[in-house]
Amino acid sequence: MKTTLRLLAIMLIGTANQAFAAGTELAEMGPMMITFLAFLALYVVCQLVPGVVLFWSLIKEVFAPASVVRNAVVAEKTTSLR
Repeated sequence: MKTTLRLLAIMLIGTANQAFAAGTELAEMGPMMITFLAFLALYVVCQLVPGVVLFWSLIKEVFAPASVVRNAVVAEKTTSLR
C-alpha cells in the first residue's frame, strides 16, 4: 500500500508542472474555448435553479408547523381516494 501511494505521489508531482505550463491569458484562448466556458456556465446555472427551488421547498417543509403538514397529508389522502 505504501509503495502504491508513493508511486501515485511521484506521478502527481511529476506531471503537475505540465498542467500549469499553458498560459491563462484570455487573449490566448480561442473562440471554441470561450464557447465551451460559456456553455459550462449555462449548464451550472441551469442546474443551480432547480436545486435552489428544491432546497427552498425542503427547508419550508422542515420548518412548517406540524398542523399544516398534517392537514396537507389528510387533504392529499382524500383527493387520491376520489
